[in-house]
Amino acid sequence: MAFKDLSRQVFVNLSVIRRVENNKHGHSMWLCKCDCGRDDCLGEIVVSTIELNRGKAKNCGCGVKLKDITGQRFGRLIVLSRAENRKGRAYWAVQCDCGSDVKEIVGKNLRNGNTQSCGCLNKERVRESCFQDLTGKRFGRLVVIDRAKNIKKWVLRWNCICDCGKTHIVGGRNLRSGICKSCGCLRSEKAHNRFFDDLTGRVFGRLKVLSLHQIGNKQGKQTKWLCECECGNNTISRAGDLKNGGSTSCGCLRKDSTSGENNKRWVGGSRCFYGYKAAKKSVGFAEDIRRDPENKKAVQVKCVLCDRWFTPTSVQVGMRKRVLDGNAEGDARFYCSDECKQSCSIYGQRKWPKGFKPDSIRNEALDPALNKLVLERDNHECQKCGATENLHVHHIEGVAQVPMLANDMDNCITVCIGCHSDIHAQPGCSYYNYQRYDCEQPSLAFGGELK
Repeated sequence: MAFKDLSRQVFVNLSVIRRVENNKHGHSMWLCKCDCGRDDCLGEIVVSTIELNRGKAKNCGCGVKLKDITGQRFGRLIVLSRAENRKGRAYWAVQCDCGSDVKEIVGKNLRNGNTQSCGCLNKERVRESCFQDLTGKRFGRLVVIDRAKNIKKWVLRWNCICDCGKTHIVGGRNLRSGICKSCGCLRSEKAHNRFFDDLTGRVFGRLKVLSLHQIGNKQGKQTKWLCECECGNNTISRAGDLKNGGSTSCGCLRKDSTSGENNKRWVGGSRCFYGYKAAKKSVGFAEDIRRDPENKKAVQVKCVLCDRWFTPTSVQVGMRKRVLDGNAEGDARFYCSDECKQSCSIYGQRKWPKGFKPDSIRNEALDPALNKLVLERDNHECQKCGATENLHVHHIEGVAQVPMLANDMDNCITVCIGCHSDIHAQPGCSYYNYQRYDCEQPSLAFGGELK
């Protein structure tokens, strides 16, 4: 419906003066003046558009005499005189006992006790409640230490210490009303307990949960649990990993599934080598090879260590072929399992047995008796500087180049640790050359003095 301006219109005894603020229902309200001309009534009234159009409002309430409250006391206020009406309501000029300026208050608020002062009474009440000394008092988990600096006027704050050890600044009103009972740890504990799942005693795969791991747990992080594995080892796992299956053992399960008979890389792998003719041509001349009795397309070879027949993978066959063709170093022989490969004394070696280090000849010859004989022959003295401590037996001709002279007493000489280091610092005589077996000349003791 379009808005209609009722200004200056007359409805019975009421003349519309101007529009005022809408009421709480959103209805248009109008200030009207009554033409009764009586001094003992308000003379003005605020009514809605509906009341005017329907004739419900015809006058200001003529005949209802306004009660005079001049000189009466309401709380700390004394009524001085009648003030000018506003929006159809009677106002009175009042003076407060605190000596503030004269104020105009609605008569209804004075009579029902809603207004008892100029505002000083409410301030005093707030001041009394806010400035109550709370030092040393306990509110939940908080104990008040002393007063803190105010940020806003009439908002008193206090320094408090929580039972968890943290300090916290809280407003006095929040303390007394019970809104704040801790530094925040109480809320965190309630949230944690609401979602906390106790896993003590439960079994996940090979792991049995023993207890909650207090050291590893931090606020906001997943809880960690101390678990015992079936193998006897203890491990720490997160709750999420236990529940979703990410942690089922201390690591032994993975080790068991990738070693021995369970290792798919060695026995029946997903990439087994098929093609007997190709295998016979590429590696058959150097290895024992046959067709798989259960699968004629698959190839079987014999383990170097245990002589067991098994099906190799394509990677194993390809690597063995490269070594035999001279395109790669090592032996790459066939082993049926990791255990056999690690147990073999010649795995990955060309000349030395597994576990033997070529630089061990610095302290001892291949034959322990030879080491003793050389030291006695040289009177337990270094043949270069004459030292008698930290003696080594040095091979004049490199053992890697001339293995036949490894136990020849005439090919050995006694030197101290310092002279021995100087000898092997010469080009072509370092331990690196011996390990690589690419030294082109024998070691030259003392710069070529010994031959």
